[in-house]
Amino acid sequence: KFIEYNLVDVELVVDLDKKLIFIDLARAICHTGHVFYEDFLFSSKWLEGAILTFLRRSGRVAPNKPWRKKRNADGSDGEGKFTGAYVKEPKPGLYKWVYDLDLTSLYPSIIMSINISPETKIGKIKDWDAQSYLKGERDYWYIGEDKITNDNLKKYLEQSKFSVASNGVLYTQDKVGCIPDILDTWFKQRVEFRKLEKKYGDSGDKEKYAFYKKRQLVQKILLNSLYGVLGLPAFRFYDVDNATAVTTTGQTVIKKTADMANINYNKELN
Repeated sequence: KFIEYNLVDVELVVDLDKKLIFIDLARAICHTGHVFYEDFLFSSKWLEGAILTFLRRSGRVAPNKPWRKKRNADGSDGEGKFTGAYVKEPKPGLYKWVYDLDLTSLYPSIIMSINISPETKIGKIKDWDAQSYLKGERDYWYIGEDKITNDNLKKYLEQSKFSVASNGVLYTQDKVGCIPDILDTWFKQRVEFRKLEKKYGDSGDKEKYAFYKKRQLVQKILLNSLYGVLGLPAFRFYDVDNATAVTTTGQTVIKKTADMANINYNKELN
């Protein structure tokens, strides 16, 4: 019975891989990051490898991995916590005409739009609130130790062309950061692979269809994984401000989108 149980386990794993092709997927991810196959479980390793390879090919050199303080017994470091995604409290009940809106690659899009990257980060406005700023409800703001009036801050932002994340972090637009740059490259590659997947699927070329289907999936995994490691202390490009900038801006986008939808529906339906 014990031997039979083990044999069935192996058969099930083999059947799963035949259907889902997980081993090939793991290998493809490791090839992208130039890491050992056993490192496929650690997204920080293959993402770091992919970024370093990308930078080298474009003639850039990344800084050395900084020293991190020793971790606590529970594995935390006391500084890696940051705001997560927004989850709206549901209102219980039976609803008709329910539909789903999906923002394409929300976090990668935010990183590219605001230019979130370690080397593009300029500073941080303390206790930033965009509505208070736009309405002029606050007289003063602080950037580091510097006190600045609301009017002067407005002039400063207009002249500098800095982008501001929802957590108040400022980013320069003078150059494209390495994180947005590689995301943009992966994004374009995925679009191209999906076109080729459809092309060969329509023509009946099963081999090339399967190849490009896997390639676009690898790109999707890379795109959607990079945000998460920005808040991981083991990652070379770790920065909790950058990680929070992504999630808080994501929350703002979702909340504002919901507000805009409500305004539109109320207008249409009186």
